[in-house]
Amino acid sequence: MATATATLQRQRRRFNGNGNGNGGCSSVFLLQRFNGSDDASMAMVTLQRQRFNGNGDASMATATATTTLQWQRQRQRQRRRQRFNGNGNGNVNSVYYQMMIDAIAATGLGYKGPSYHAVRVPLLRDNKKEVQLLVESQRRHWAEVGCTLMADGWTDTRHRSLINFLVYCPRGMVFVKSVDASDIVKNTRNLFKLFDEVVTWVGPKNIIHLVTNNASNYVSAGKLLCEKYKTISWSPCAAHSLNLVLQDMGEMSHVERLKNRATKVTVFIYNHVALIAWLRKRPGWTDIVRVGATRFATTFLSFGSLHVHKHDLQALVTSKFFVDNRLARESKTKEVVSIILDNSF
Repeated sequence: MATATATLQRQRRRFNGNGNGNGGCSSVFLLQRFNGSDDASMAMVTLQRQRFNGNGDASMATATATTTLQWQRQRQRQRRRQRFNGNGNGNVNSVYYQMMIDAIAATGLGYKGPSYHAVRVPLLRDNKKEVQLLVESQRRHWAEVGCTLMADGWTDTRHRSLINFLVYCPRGMVFVKSVDASDIVKNTRNLFKLFDEVVTWVGPKNIIHLVTNNASNYVSAGKLLCEKYKTISWSPCAAHSLNLVLQDMGEMSHVERLKNRATKVTVFIYNHVALIAWLRKRPGWTDIVRVGATRFATTFLSFGSLHVHKHDLQALVTSKFFVDNRLARESKTKEVVSIILDNSF
């Protein structure tokens, strides 16, 4: 009976505030109130450590909980800043990042950053004026040496048909404007009117060259513009011309067969993590599939990469690691192995 009474008194002391119990409960309560959940594992660890050490002072548990609260509040502030700014890690890759750091360091202590309103209104307005002055200085240069007007048609992620107009001269390139041509029929007449508006803004006497893609409607519109302005000559875009050449080459029968065989090899390799991990340990290994400017360029870049790393692929399919793998006994695998070991591939 006396033993049971003593045990009950010890449990009451632990719970009601004699040393460890009160400090542990305070830590648990603080963490529960901050986190809004019942997860108070850190406070429980502190409580168990104090019970093990026999430390009856509740102040240590309270200090530990306070430090934990400060750390968690700091992490919350960091997360709020990231949500406000968008994840700012990508800004480190900007070419202006180090320039910004140097400018801030040069001002010394006491510099106050611009407010949210200043960035959105007066500073944005000043930047617009600065860009306008830059364009005006370029326009004076156009009158002196002439310039090239370029029309670049493309489709964005929202499936809008856009046409970007840019002006190039020896001093640099200037973006003129972007036109959403989704709601107009891009026939010869409409494109001619659109080009004519931009030519009028730039100055017909300043333009000596017009560059568009090789689509028939753009070609016809360019010829009409050259008939109206005798000083302007038209030529197709070199990048678009090369893209069309690669497209025609890719449609040849022997290239098509090669492309199908190369696709089987690359799909097989990249669908098995263990194989690509083995290849990445090879000296000088680079990825087979490297994205080019267009999908047609990507195909021929992959051809070149497969040719360069053919010995690595052959070493893979003849290695003990691969032969002992159960994957080597599948029918699809045997087909890929035959392609890799084929000297004509």
